[in-house]
Amino acid sequence: MVILDWRSGNNSLRLAIEGYQFPGSHAPYDNEWLMITGDVSCAEGAWSFRDPCLMSSELSMLADFLSISEPKADTFAGPFLEPYVWFTRTAIDEVKVNFWQLVAPPWGISDDEAPPGMGYPVRFTLSADDLAATAKMMRLAAKRFPPQRA
Repeated sequence: MVILDWRSGNNSLRLAIEGYQFPGSHAPYDNEWLMITGDVSCAEGAWSFRDPCLMSSELSMLADFLSISEPKADTFAGPFLEPYVWFTRTAIDEVKVNFWQLVAPPWGISDDEAPPGMGYPVRFTLSADDLAATAKMMRLAAKRFPPQRA
């Protein structure tokens, strides 16, 4: 299920949910990890990843974050349990996505623009419609992939 598909200049990002990392788990936290596939491109190159880098409860939080109509500069989505994909609203129409550790580009990580340890930044200029469509997909995904229950 595709939850995000952005294009902005030379940059693109596509995130999709494959399913739960631990199908059938009822253990706290283990019951929420989602296996995410990502395809990223920017001026420096392109890469793909497959990693349990989002939890089901974080989808609603991201949807709310993307729905903020007038965010303060450098408002970030969080707190994520393990922020390998870190979202920051740098302006009303700009989102910076940092890729860290297992989801970072293969050529290395630059922390020049990111908080310490928060990875390689890729910026996206997006319309209000783009942000609303992404928020809607994330809310649908949150309903489809709630924490697994006993």
